[in-house]
Amino acid sequence: MMEMAKNVDLVRGSRNVFHDLDLPDADAELMKARLAAKINAVLNERKLSARAAGKLVGVVHSDIVNIRNAKLKGFSVERLVRIVNALGCRVELQIRTTARFKAA
Repeated sequence: MMEMAKNVDLVRGSRNVFHDLDLPDADAELMKARLAAKINAVLNERKLSARAAGKLVGVVHSDIVNIRNAKLKGFSVERLVRIVNALGCRVELQIRTTARFKAA
């Protein structure tokens, strides 16, 4: 029988896994991940292959395959926004001041 851990620390995340992992450009990485998730959702909803999606949005099908596989290193936020727009979606940006910088 497996022994259970007795003391487990629970840490509340920041809602940005990239920030929680102390990765550089965490906000941009989160935006890219959310854009890629939307692209994948639309492609799934429309049952589009990578080749058909590439033709529709004006990129090579290997770019769509990379987005599908969350390989986003070669993509800018701007490029992913263009793909989302080409799929008929609108992107809105919301900016909030963090508690650390709010006036006392």
